[in-house]
Amino acid sequence: MSPTPQDDVPGSASTASHSASSAPAPAAAPAAGHVVRTRKQIQTAEANDRAQVLAHWKQVTPKAQAKWPKLDPVELAQARGNRHRLAGLVQMRYQLSREQADQQVAEFFAVPA
Repeated sequence: MSPTPQDDVPGSASTASHSASSAPAPAAAPAAGHVVRTRKQIQTAEANDRAQVLAHWKQVTPKAQAKWPKLDPVELAQARGNRHRLAGLVQMRYQLSREQADQQVAEFFAVPA
């Protein structure tokens, strides 16, 4: 059998399987100061945050009422610290995009209570 033109080309299918460059690249190391967490750790942290907000929601409700006076106190009480629900209320009452409402709620919860 005679050699085909493809056999002489570097990186062709016949030589690529023997090449060291076909090995998968190693995973990049995390950036300095960046903490790598597993999905389970993230879910646990989020659950703890939700539990903490729910436990203190009655104390946080007046601050939310001061930030968004158009929200009804009963609606705020029913939201019970649920960020998604609160963002929906902010979006409806203040005619904001969902992204803007989510941003306001995220900023609200980022401030130490």
